[in-house]
Amino acid sequence: MLEGPVATMEGGAAIANPAQPEVTSAKPSSESTNAKKPIFKEADLPELKKGDTDHDMLKQIAEGDGKRENKTGSAFDKINKNIAELTERINKGEGNVDKAKQILGNLLKTREQFYLSVAQGINPDIKAVEGKQNVYQIGEAKIYGSVIAVLDATSSLESHKVLAERLKLKSPSAETTSVMGENLPPKKLIESAIVFSGSSAQDRIQPFSADMDMAEHVKIKAKTAEEAGQILAESISTNVNKQINITDSKGNKIALHFLEMKAGGNYPPDAATELQGQKLRWSVQEIKQGYLEYKKQDGQIARITLDQACQDPKMLKVDYVGVTDDTVVEVTKVSTVIAKDDNEKTLIDNSSGQADAYQEIYFDDPSEMGLLNETSDPEKYLSYVKAFNGEMKKYSQPGHENKLKVAKRMYNLLKVNGDLAISQELSGIFSSDAAAMYQLVDRLGMTQQAVKVGLNISPQREIMTQRLKDLIGKRSDSQSKNLLEILNNQGNSSNIEEMRKTVLNICNQEVTVFMENHPKINDKMKSIVNS
Repeated sequence: MLEGPVATMEGGAAIANPAQPEVTSAKPSSESTNAKKPIFKEADLPELKKGDTDHDMLKQIAEGDGKRENKTGSAFDKINKNIAELTERINKGEGNVDKAKQILGNLLKTREQFYLSVAQGINPDIKAVEGKQNVYQIGEAKIYGSVIAVLDATSSLESHKVLAERLKLKSPSAETTSVMGENLPPKKLIESAIVFSGSSAQDRIQPFSADMDMAEHVKIKAKTAEEAGQILAESISTNVNKQINITDSKGNKIALHFLEMKAGGNYPPDAATELQGQKLRWSVQEIKQGYLEYKKQDGQIARITLDQACQDPKMLKVDYVGVTDDTVVEVTKVSTVIAKDDNEKTLIDNSSGQADAYQEIYFDDPSEMGLLNETSDPEKYLSYVKAFNGEMKKYSQPGHENKLKVAKRMYNLLKVNGDLAISQELSGIFSSDAAAMYQLVDRLGMTQQAVKVGLNISPQREIMTQRLKDLIGKRSDSQSKNLLEILNNQGNSSNIEEMRKTVLNICNQEVTVFMENHPKINDKMKSIVNS
């Protein structure tokens, strides 16, 4: 519960006193008279004419509708309610959307101060980085993110920094300049930051993430797109190896074995029919030699150079299979590349436009690369909410039904929308035995990739199989019995696929029961999926 006085910032926006947070609610004490006042005053609205329909609508949103206002609700709840209502009106195209977005941005900025107080009640290790706007960390650990992202992180993630440092792209060469005959320090041609994202970055509530998802933000300085492509290609070639052995700060060892890299989009139009629509996939050898060959429609062999692919990389993704003493895990890195010249003209940009700051955990201060300024951007917020609404609907459809993924998407939506009490209640499903079984089956599937690259992973397979059998032994449902039977006959790809289908059914059933026992969450989920 958010106790203590509510202060007022310049411009009439309120901020919460973060001194005494409790866990999942955000209601200030009833003595806090300011909590009943509008969060935004009329003066905070964009200039509009009195009597204008848009003005009346925006004023109502900014001040709250007195007829529906819950007088005992907190300032945090009021802001979230206003954000939700404003988002709905923007999506419907009601009134002046541009003006509405201005207010949405103001509300998102104001909410951040409240969000910190409530988040600290859930994860007391969160603290603001002094002198940095919208940058937070976990205790003294060198892991950073927006307050929404670090809510679900623990200091244990810091042990992955060694892995991140090894995989991030580095400047292959430096540009030296001189002034008045005096050499200046070399200028980096590439800056890079590796982050953990998805369930990998949520170790506080996601103990059974199936894989390790990393994203990379790359910035390049160059004179032309051709030069930028050359710099990127050289950096990739230097960075990639067939096998990378890493020991993290806790002494844990992982061996990364290269699977493939996607870069450059699809094969060109002159490619043979069987290659049409296929993505360019690069082996280590092709990366090192700087080109790959493909068959054309006329039967001739043509080349695509890595330099060419890097001038327009599309999705730039590297896949590894990671092997530890007791497991096999998929490790992926997706790179967002933005190259500009000295006049800030964009030469390369393969970014998706999706807001990243809601989910990503950084190992270096992201503000040094100009990152983490997105959580109060109304366009980014609207895009994120729309995308995750769509994902929830997708995984609720027959043929694509995956209720565990629906729950994960819903959790992230609840966080972004400020429904933290419900989100923490929902997070219990992620530590269930069904979620653990889902992880193990997924990782058993990765053993097939390990075998393809010539690895002997029999010990790891046996350990994971026994863990899965132990979990199945705690259950008596027919689906679990089916899974055990398939598990005892594992050894080919069809068995792995059967295991995946069966464990998915188990998870769907588990989530269904969970939702039935949590009607408030269930109603929320249905309202999103059926909207």
